[in-house]
Amino acid sequence: QAVVVAGMLRQVAIVLGWAAVVMVMAAPTIAYIMKFSLPDDNVLPRWLGSSESPLAYLLQNFLAVYLSIMTSTLLPAVTRRASVLLVRPKEGDDLEVHAVSWVLFICAHTVTTLLIPIGTAFWFGDSCTRGWTKLWEPCLTKDYFTVTESIPYLKSLGLYYYPQPQYGMLELSLLEQEAVCPSDPSYDFSRDTCARGLIELLGPLFMQKMCYAILFEAVVFLVTDLAQHNVRSALGRGWWRRQWDAMTEPTEPDPMRALVWLETALVFGAHVPLLLPLLALQLTLNAYLYEYNMARAPSNSGHGPRLPLLPRAVRCHAVVVLLLEILFGMFVFIDGHSKNDDGGVSGEVVLVIVSLPVVFGMFLASQVVVLGAACLRQTEQENTGRARSRSNSTEPGASVEGTKAYHEYTGVGSGGGT
Repeated sequence: QAVVVAGMLRQVAIVLGWAAVVMVMAAPTIAYIMKFSLPDDNVLPRWLGSSESPLAYLLQNFLAVYLSIMTSTLLPAVTRRASVLLVRPKEGDDLEVHAVSWVLFICAHTVTTLLIPIGTAFWFGDSCTRGWTKLWEPCLTKDYFTVTESIPYLKSLGLYYYPQPQYGMLELSLLEQEAVCPSDPSYDFSRDTCARGLIELLGPLFMQKMCYAILFEAVVFLVTDLAQHNVRSALGRGWWRRQWDAMTEPTEPDPMRALVWLETALVFGAHVPLLLPLLALQLTLNAYLYEYNMARAPSNSGHGPRLPLLPRAVRCHAVVVLLLEILFGMFVFIDGHSKNDDGGVSGEVVLVIVSLPVVFGMFLASQVVVLGAACLRQTEQENTGRARSRSNSTEPGASVEGTKAYHEYTGVGSGGGT
Protein backbone atom coordinates (compact mmCIF):
# COMPACT_ATOMS: atom_id res chain seq x y z
CA GLN A 1 0.00 0.00 0.00
CA ALA A 2 2.85 2.40 0.75
CA VAL A 3 4.34 1.75 -2.68
CA VAL A 4 0.96 2.33 -4.35
CA VAL A 5 0.40 5.57 -2.44
CA ALA A 6 3.91 6.77 -3.25
CA GLY A 7 3.33 6.04 -6.94
CA MET A 8 0.04 7.92 -6.93
CA LEU A 9 1.63 10.91 -5.18
CA ARG A 10 4.43 10.88 -7.72
CA GLN A 11 1.96 10.94 -10.62
CA VAL A 12 -0.03 13.75 -9.00
CA ALA A 13 3.16 15.76 -8.53
CA ILE A 14 4.13 15.24 -12.19
CA VAL A 15 0.69 16.35 -13.40
CA LEU A 16 0.75 19.42 -11.14
CA GLY A 17 4.22 20.34 -12.35
CA TRP A 18 3.11 19.91 -15.96
CA ALA A 19 0.05 22.09 -15.32
CA ALA A 20 2.23 24.79 -13.73
CA VAL A 21 4.55 24.84 -16.75
CA VAL A 22 1.54 25.09 -19.08
CA MET A 23 0.15 28.04 -17.10
CA VAL A 24 3.53 29.78 -17.30
CA MET A 25 3.44 29.33 -21.08
CA ALA A 26 0.01 31.00 -21.16
CA ALA A 27 1.22 34.01 -19.13
CA PRO A 28 2.22 36.14 -22.20
CA THR A 29 -1.31 35.82 -23.60
CA ILE A 30 -2.80 36.99 -20.30
CA ALA A 31 -0.36 39.92 -20.16
CA TYR A 32 -1.22 40.89 -23.75
CA ILE A 33 -4.96 40.97 -23.05
CA MET A 34 -4.42 42.94 -19.86
CA LYS A 35 -2.26 45.48 -21.70
CA PHE A 36 -4.87 45.77 -24.43
CA SER A 37 -7.54 46.66 -21.87
CA LEU A 38 -5.67 48.74 -19.30
CA PRO A 39 -4.78 52.45 -19.53
CA ASP A 40 -1.33 53.60 -18.43
CA ASP A 41 -2.42 54.88 -15.00
CA ASN A 42 -2.89 51.40 -13.53
CA VAL A 43 -1.61 49.77 -10.38
CA LEU A 44 0.62 47.22 -12.13
CA PRO A 45 4.41 47.55 -12.05
CA ARG A 46 5.77 49.85 -14.71
CA TRP A 47 7.62 47.09 -16.57
CA LEU A 48 4.26 45.33 -16.98
CA GLY A 49 1.67 48.10 -16.94
CA SER A 50 3.32 50.79 -19.07
CA SER A 51 2.61 50.90 -22.80
CA GLU A 52 6.18 52.12 -23.40
CA SER A 53 7.96 49.26 -21.62
CA PRO A 54 10.02 46.68 -23.56
CA LEU A 55 7.57 43.97 -22.52
CA ALA A 56 4.69 45.86 -24.10
CA TYR A 57 6.68 46.18 -27.34
CA LEU A 58 7.43 42.45 -27.39
CA LEU A 59 3.84 41.52 -26.70
CA GLN A 60 2.54 43.84 -29.39
CA ASN A 61 4.90 42.64 -32.12
CA PHE A 62 6.00 39.10 -31.29
CA LEU A 63 3.18 37.42 -29.37
CA ALA A 64 1.84 35.66 -32.48
CA VAL A 65 5.33 34.31 -33.20
CA TYR A 66 5.62 33.03 -29.64
CA LEU A 67 2.19 31.36 -29.80
CA SER A 68 3.14 29.57 -33.02
CA ILE A 69 6.39 28.28 -31.50
CA MET A 70 4.58 27.32 -28.29
CA THR A 71 1.95 25.26 -30.11
CA SER A 72 4.30 23.57 -32.58
CA THR A 73 7.37 22.99 -30.37
CA LEU A 74 7.15 23.89 -26.68
CA LEU A 75 3.84 22.24 -25.75
CA PRO A 76 4.65 18.92 -27.50
CA ALA A 77 8.07 18.83 -25.80
CA VAL A 78 6.64 19.51 -22.33
CA THR A 79 3.79 17.04 -22.69
CA ARG A 80 6.10 14.33 -24.01
CA ARG A 81 8.49 14.79 -21.09
CA ALA A 82 5.60 14.58 -18.64
CA SER A 83 4.34 11.44 -20.41
CA VAL A 84 7.74 9.76 -20.15
CA LEU A 85 7.80 10.46 -16.41
CA LEU A 86 4.24 9.18 -16.00
CA VAL A 87 4.54 6.01 -18.10
CA ARG A 88 8.20 5.06 -17.48
CA PRO A 89 8.44 3.16 -20.78
CA LYS A 90 10.80 0.32 -21.47
CA GLU A 91 13.54 0.60 -24.06
CA GLY A 92 11.98 0.98 -27.49
CA ASP A 93 8.39 1.08 -26.15
CA ASP A 94 7.24 4.48 -27.37
CA LEU A 95 3.61 3.91 -28.35
CA GLU A 96 2.12 4.33 -24.88
CA VAL A 97 4.12 7.52 -24.33
CA HIS A 98 2.85 8.76 -27.68
CA ALA A 99 -0.78 8.16 -26.67
CA VAL A 100 -0.48 9.75 -23.22
CA SER A 101 1.44 12.74 -24.56
CA TRP A 102 -1.28 13.60 -27.05
CA VAL A 103 -4.01 13.35 -24.45
CA LEU A 104 -2.06 15.82 -22.33
CA PHE A 105 -1.38 17.99 -25.38
CA ILE A 106 -5.07 18.25 -26.28
CA CYS A 107 -5.85 19.36 -22.73
CA ALA A 108 -2.97 21.85 -22.62
CA HIS A 109 -3.67 23.28 -26.07
CA THR A 110 -7.38 23.74 -25.33
CA VAL A 111 -6.58 25.60 -22.14
CA THR A 112 -3.78 27.81 -23.48
CA THR A 113 -5.30 28.58 -26.89
CA LEU A 114 -9.01 28.96 -26.13
CA LEU A 115 -10.11 28.84 -22.51
CA ILE A 116 -7.51 31.18 -21.01
CA PRO A 117 -7.62 33.82 -23.81
CA ILE A 118 -11.42 33.87 -23.98
CA GLY A 119 -11.82 33.87 -20.20
CA THR A 120 -9.23 36.61 -19.70
CA ALA A 121 -10.70 38.77 -22.48
CA PHE A 122 -14.22 38.28 -21.09
CA TRP A 123 -13.12 39.37 -17.62
CA PHE A 124 -10.81 42.28 -18.50
CA GLY A 125 -12.39 43.54 -21.71
CA ASP A 126 -14.24 46.84 -21.64
CA SER A 127 -16.86 45.37 -23.96
CA CYS A 128 -17.62 42.54 -21.50
CA THR A 129 -17.45 42.63 -17.70
CA ARG A 130 -14.92 45.53 -17.51
CA GLY A 131 -12.74 43.85 -14.93
CA TRP A 132 -9.87 46.12 -15.92
CA THR A 133 -11.38 48.82 -13.70
CA LYS A 134 -10.22 46.82 -10.67
CA LEU A 135 -6.63 47.68 -11.64
CA TRP A 136 -7.25 51.33 -12.60
CA GLU A 137 -5.99 53.92 -10.10
CA PRO A 138 -8.99 56.31 -10.37
CA CYS A 139 -11.37 53.46 -9.56
CA LEU A 140 -9.43 52.73 -6.38
CA THR A 141 -9.99 56.33 -5.18
CA LYS A 142 -13.27 56.79 -3.37
CA ASP A 143 -15.78 59.08 -5.15
CA TYR A 144 -13.23 59.96 -7.85
CA PHE A 145 -15.92 60.09 -10.54
CA THR A 146 -18.81 61.15 -8.34
CA VAL A 147 -20.23 64.43 -9.63
CA THR A 148 -23.10 66.19 -7.85
CA GLU A 149 -24.69 69.58 -8.40
CA SER A 150 -26.53 71.69 -5.81
CA ILE A 151 -29.32 73.82 -7.28
CA PRO A 152 -31.12 76.35 -5.05
CA TYR A 153 -34.85 76.68 -5.38
CA LEU A 154 -37.48 78.90 -3.76
CA LYS A 155 -39.46 77.14 -1.11
CA SER A 156 -41.71 80.01 0.01
CA LEU A 157 -41.86 83.82 0.25
CA GLY A 158 -42.81 83.88 3.93
CA LEU A 159 -45.23 86.83 3.51
CA TYR A 160 -46.20 87.96 7.03
CA TYR A 161 -45.17 91.57 7.49
CA TYR A 162 -42.65 91.66 4.64
CA PRO A 163 -41.33 89.09 2.20
CA GLN A 164 -38.87 86.56 3.69
CA PRO A 165 -38.03 84.17 0.87
CA GLN A 166 -36.87 80.73 1.97
CA TYR A 167 -34.63 78.68 -0.29
CA GLY A 168 -33.85 75.01 -0.40
CA MET A 169 -31.08 73.08 -2.12
CA LEU A 170 -31.77 70.37 -4.65
CA GLU A 171 -28.93 67.81 -4.81
CA LEU A 172 -28.58 66.28 -8.27
CA SER A 173 -26.27 63.34 -8.97
CA LEU A 174 -24.80 63.84 -12.44
CA LEU A 175 -22.38 60.92 -12.33
CA GLU A 176 -21.88 58.10 -9.86
CA GLN A 177 -18.73 56.13 -9.14
CA GLU A 178 -20.62 52.89 -9.75
CA ALA A 179 -21.36 53.90 -13.36
CA VAL A 180 -17.65 54.07 -14.23
CA CYS A 181 -16.17 51.62 -11.74
CA PRO A 182 -18.65 48.81 -11.06
CA SER A 183 -18.09 47.18 -7.70
CA ASP A 184 -19.35 43.83 -8.99
CA PRO A 185 -18.26 43.34 -12.62
CA SER A 186 -20.96 41.61 -14.61
CA TYR A 187 -22.18 41.62 -18.19
CA ASP A 188 -25.59 42.54 -19.51
CA PHE A 189 -26.27 40.55 -22.68
CA SER A 190 -28.49 43.31 -24.01
CA ARG A 191 -25.37 45.48 -24.60
CA ASP A 192 -24.43 43.47 -27.71
CA THR A 193 -20.73 44.27 -27.34
CA CYS A 194 -18.91 41.36 -25.70
CA ALA A 195 -18.89 38.89 -28.59
CA ARG A 196 -17.72 41.51 -31.05
CA GLY A 197 -15.08 42.65 -28.57
CA LEU A 198 -13.72 39.11 -28.20
CA ILE A 199 -13.53 38.61 -31.96
CA GLU A 200 -11.94 42.01 -32.44
CA LEU A 201 -9.24 41.23 -29.87
CA LEU A 202 -8.49 37.55 -30.57
CA GLY A 203 -9.32 37.23 -34.28
CA PRO A 204 -6.29 39.13 -35.66
CA LEU A 205 -4.02 37.39 -33.14
CA PHE A 206 -5.17 33.94 -34.26
CA MET A 207 -4.81 34.82 -37.94
CA GLN A 208 -1.22 35.97 -37.38
CA LYS A 209 -0.56 32.79 -35.43
CA MET A 210 -1.79 30.58 -38.29
CA CYS A 211 0.25 32.54 -40.85
CA TYR A 212 3.41 32.19 -38.78
CA ALA A 213 2.73 28.49 -38.26
CA ILE A 214 2.55 27.86 -42.01
CA LEU A 215 5.62 30.02 -42.65
CA PHE A 216 7.69 28.32 -39.95
CA GLU A 217 6.76 24.83 -41.16
CA ALA A 218 7.96 25.61 -44.68
CA VAL A 219 11.01 27.71 -43.82
CA VAL A 220 12.31 25.36 -41.12
CA PHE A 221 11.96 22.39 -43.49
CA LEU A 222 13.79 24.15 -46.33
CA VAL A 223 16.56 25.54 -44.13
CA THR A 224 17.07 22.24 -42.31
CA ASP A 225 17.15 20.19 -45.50
CA LEU A 226 19.53 22.61 -47.23
CA ALA A 227 21.84 22.88 -44.21
CA GLN A 228 21.90 19.13 -43.73
CA HIS A 229 23.35 18.52 -47.21
CA ASN A 230 25.74 21.48 -47.31
CA VAL A 231 27.10 21.18 -43.77
CA ARG A 232 27.50 17.41 -44.04
CA SER A 233 29.58 17.69 -47.21
CA ALA A 234 31.70 20.45 -45.69
CA LEU A 235 32.59 18.51 -42.54
CA GLY A 236 34.48 15.78 -44.33
CA ARG A 237 34.70 12.33 -42.74
CA GLY A 238 36.05 12.98 -39.28
CA TRP A 239 34.61 13.20 -35.79
CA TRP A 240 32.57 16.28 -36.60
CA ARG A 241 30.86 14.43 -39.45
CA ARG A 242 29.81 11.60 -37.13
CA GLN A 243 28.48 14.06 -34.54
CA TRP A 244 26.50 15.91 -37.21
CA ASP A 245 25.00 12.64 -38.48
CA ALA A 246 23.98 11.73 -34.94
CA MET A 247 22.30 15.09 -34.39
CA THR A 248 20.49 15.08 -37.74
CA GLU A 249 19.46 11.43 -37.69
CA PRO A 250 15.89 11.13 -39.07
CA THR A 251 13.19 10.66 -36.48
CA GLU A 252 9.77 9.10 -36.77
CA PRO A 253 7.18 11.67 -37.99
CA ASP A 254 4.05 12.08 -35.93
CA PRO A 255 0.77 12.20 -37.89
CA MET A 256 -1.02 13.79 -34.92
CA ARG A 257 0.97 17.01 -35.31
CA ALA A 258 -1.16 18.00 -38.29
CA LEU A 259 -4.19 18.38 -36.02
CA VAL A 260 -2.78 20.89 -33.53
CA TRP A 261 -4.40 23.91 -35.24
CA LEU A 262 -7.94 22.58 -35.54
CA GLU A 263 -9.29 24.20 -32.37
CA THR A 264 -8.18 27.72 -33.23
CA ALA A 265 -9.44 27.59 -36.82
CA LEU A 266 -12.73 25.76 -36.28
CA VAL A 267 -13.92 27.48 -33.10
CA PHE A 268 -13.33 30.98 -34.53
CA GLY A 269 -13.67 30.04 -38.21
CA ALA A 270 -17.38 30.88 -38.42
CA HIS A 271 -16.64 34.43 -37.24
CA VAL A 272 -13.16 34.91 -38.73
CA PRO A 273 -13.55 33.17 -42.13
CA LEU A 274 -9.92 33.68 -43.22
CA LEU A 275 -8.87 31.10 -40.63
CA LEU A 276 -10.44 28.28 -42.67
CA PRO A 277 -8.33 28.62 -45.86
CA LEU A 278 -5.28 29.05 -43.65
CA LEU A 279 -6.18 25.78 -41.91
CA ALA A 280 -6.57 24.04 -45.29
CA LEU A 281 -3.16 25.33 -46.38
CA GLN A 282 -1.59 24.17 -43.13
CA LEU A 283 -3.10 20.66 -43.43
CA THR A 284 -1.90 20.37 -47.04
CA LEU A 285 1.62 21.45 -46.10
CA ASN A 286 1.73 19.02 -43.18
CA ALA A 287 0.57 16.18 -45.44
CA TYR A 288 3.42 16.80 -47.91
CA LEU A 289 5.98 17.11 -45.10
CA TYR A 290 4.71 13.91 -43.49
CA GLU A 291 5.09 11.95 -46.74
CA TYR A 292 8.60 13.33 -47.22
CA ASN A 293 9.66 12.49 -43.66
CA MET A 294 8.09 9.03 -43.82
CA ALA A 295 10.35 8.16 -46.76
CA ARG A 296 13.37 8.87 -44.51
CA ALA A 297 11.90 7.53 -41.24
CA PRO A 298 13.57 4.65 -39.36
CA SER A 299 10.39 2.56 -39.60
CA ASN A 300 10.56 2.69 -43.40
CA SER A 301 13.76 0.67 -43.24
CA GLY A 302 12.49 -1.71 -40.55
CA HIS A 303 13.97 0.01 -37.50
CA GLY A 304 11.19 0.49 -34.98
CA PRO A 305 7.43 0.94 -35.30
CA ARG A 306 5.61 3.87 -36.84
CA LEU A 307 3.86 6.42 -34.64
CA PRO A 308 0.18 5.75 -35.27
CA LEU A 309 -2.76 8.07 -35.71
CA LEU A 310 -4.76 7.71 -32.49
CA PRO A 311 -8.45 7.21 -33.39
CA ARG A 312 -9.76 7.62 -29.85
CA ALA A 313 -7.78 10.79 -29.27
CA VAL A 314 -8.97 12.16 -32.61
CA ARG A 315 -12.60 11.40 -31.71
CA CYS A 316 -12.26 13.02 -28.30
CA HIS A 317 -10.55 16.00 -29.91
CA ALA A 318 -13.40 16.33 -32.40
CA VAL A 319 -15.96 16.25 -29.58
CA VAL A 320 -14.09 18.93 -27.65
CA VAL A 321 -13.72 21.16 -30.72
CA LEU A 322 -17.39 20.84 -31.66
CA LEU A 323 -18.50 21.53 -28.09
CA LEU A 324 -16.37 24.67 -27.88
CA GLU A 325 -17.55 25.81 -31.30
CA ILE A 326 -21.20 25.35 -30.32
CA LEU A 327 -20.77 27.15 -27.01
CA PHE A 328 -18.99 30.09 -28.62
CA GLY A 329 -21.53 30.24 -31.45
CA MET A 330 -24.38 30.26 -28.94
CA PHE A 331 -22.69 33.05 -27.01
CA VAL A 332 -22.18 35.16 -30.15
CA PHE A 333 -25.80 34.71 -31.19
CA ILE A 334 -27.35 35.26 -27.76
CA ASP A 335 -25.26 38.37 -27.16
CA GLY A 336 -27.55 41.19 -28.23
CA HIS A 337 -30.54 38.93 -29.00
CA SER A 338 -31.42 37.76 -25.51
CA LYS A 339 -34.59 39.86 -25.18
CA ASN A 340 -37.35 40.88 -27.54
CA ASP A 341 -39.24 44.16 -27.64
CA ASP A 342 -41.51 43.08 -24.77
CA GLY A 343 -38.59 42.35 -22.46
CA GLY A 344 -38.96 38.56 -22.64
CA VAL A 345 -36.65 35.95 -24.09
CA SER A 346 -36.75 36.02 -27.88
CA GLY A 347 -37.77 33.00 -29.90
CA GLU A 348 -34.50 32.94 -31.85
CA VAL A 349 -32.54 32.51 -28.64
CA VAL A 350 -34.78 29.65 -27.50
CA LEU A 351 -34.36 27.95 -30.89
CA VAL A 352 -30.56 28.25 -30.75
CA ILE A 353 -30.35 27.12 -27.13
CA VAL A 354 -32.42 24.02 -27.93
CA SER A 355 -31.20 23.08 -31.41
CA LEU A 356 -27.42 23.33 -31.00
CA PRO A 357 -27.24 21.05 -27.91
CA VAL A 358 -29.43 18.55 -29.82
CA VAL A 359 -26.97 18.57 -32.73
CA PHE A 360 -24.05 18.12 -30.34
CA GLY A 361 -25.87 15.33 -28.51
CA MET A 362 -26.46 13.46 -31.78
CA PHE A 363 -22.80 13.82 -32.74
CA LEU A 364 -21.67 12.69 -29.29
CA ALA A 365 -24.01 9.69 -29.39
CA SER A 366 -22.61 8.66 -32.78
CA GLN A 367 -19.06 8.89 -31.43
CA VAL A 368 -20.01 6.81 -28.39
CA VAL A 369 -21.52 4.14 -30.64
CA VAL A 370 -18.43 4.08 -32.87
CA LEU A 371 -16.12 3.97 -29.86
CA GLY A 372 -18.17 1.22 -28.24
CA ALA A 373 -18.06 -0.87 -31.42
CA ALA A 374 -14.30 -0.39 -31.59
CA CYS A 375 -13.93 -1.48 -27.95
CA LEU A 376 -16.05 -4.59 -28.62
CA ARG A 377 -13.92 -5.50 -31.66
CA GLN A 378 -10.76 -5.03 -29.62
CA THR A 379 -12.15 -7.19 -26.80
CA GLU A 380 -13.08 -9.94 -29.25
CA GLN A 381 -9.61 -9.84 -30.78
CA GLU A 382 -8.00 -10.04 -27.34
CA ASN A 383 -10.22 -12.98 -26.33
CA THR A 384 -9.43 -14.75 -29.60
CA GLY A 385 -5.71 -14.18 -29.03
CA ARG A 386 -5.93 -15.55 -25.48
CA ALA A 387 -7.81 -18.61 -26.68
CA ARG A 388 -5.20 -19.29 -29.34
CA SER A 389 -2.38 -18.85 -26.85
CA ARG A 390 -4.06 -21.34 -24.46
CA SER A 391 -4.53 -23.87 -27.24
CA ASN A 392 -0.92 -23.46 -28.32
CA SER A 393 0.38 -23.78 -24.78
CA THR A 394 -1.33 -27.20 -24.36
CA GLU A 395 0.62 -28.63 -27.33
CA PRO A 396 4.19 -29.64 -26.42
CA GLY A 397 6.75 -27.70 -28.40
CA ALA A 398 4.16 -25.30 -29.85
CA SER A 399 5.72 -22.33 -28.06
CA VAL A 400 8.62 -21.60 -25.79
CA GLU A 401 6.38 -21.56 -22.72
CA GLY A 402 4.64 -24.76 -23.78
CA THR A 403 7.98 -26.47 -24.46
CA LYS A 404 9.34 -25.54 -21.04
CA ALA A 405 6.21 -26.76 -19.28
CA TYR A 406 6.26 -30.04 -21.24
CA HIS A 407 9.91 -30.66 -20.42
CA GLU A 408 9.32 -30.02 -16.74
CA TYR A 409 6.36 -32.42 -16.72
CA THR A 410 8.01 -35.29 -18.66
CA GLY A 411 11.54 -34.78 -17.41
CA VAL A 412 12.95 -34.44 -20.94
CA GLY A 413 16.01 -32.24 -20.96
CA SER A 414 16.50 -32.50 -17.19
CA GLY A 415 19.77 -33.21 -15.48
CA GLY A 416 18.98 -36.95 -15.13
CA GLY A 417 19.84 -37.65 -18.77
CA THR A 418 16.44 -39.11 -19.57
